[in-house]
Amino acid sequence: MNKDDLDIFNNIPPFGNYFREVYNKKWFRIHSLYNGKRYSDSKIENKEILLRNQTVFNKIMNGEIVGFLTAFDSSLESQNKQWINSLDLHYFTTYDIAEDKDNEYLVDAYYFILNKSKLNDSMILDIAGNDFDGELLFYSLNTGNIFAPYDGGIDLIIENSKELIEHKKYFSKWLSNRKDGL
Repeated sequence: MNKDDLDIFNNIPPFGNYFREVYNKKWFRIHSLYNGKRYSDSKIENKEILLRNQTVFNKIMNGEIVGFLTAFDSSLESQNKQWINSLDLHYFTTYDIAEDKDNEYLVDAYYFILNKSKLNDSMILDIAGNDFDGELLFYSLNTGNIFAPYDGGIDLIIENSKELIEHKKYFSKWLSNRKDGL
């Protein structure tokens, strides 16, 4: 697989919050902890975060999975994360994500083919604990589904509307009580 095979985002940076805005009718969010709590305070809560992330990932992500990794204010190397070093990263593209179009804020995105064993505890806990300065997103080449963990939960894009309804029902206890789903 090469970079040209991955022209799937129509120039949208591979960040969960961008997809939530563009694909709102296909989007829903899972909270990693009860009552929408954002960060873990204990080993028990870490176990709950891992359980929810792995359960959701295994339920909605099928077939060949491509991961996209982007670092913001630091390089991937400077973050000194073993799970990053274990990935076979390939340069994808550079995005300008500046909110003010008079300025420039360039970030490089990388892709990798996910071996399911690579969705490891350190990866999930670093993202859930806001200990990774960047974005991680997974895309299923078979279904078009997107799994985008963040510090507080997982943004999901489900390509098939019937499956979207089924997944929302299946994970209903982990959804937000807010009307907007956040």
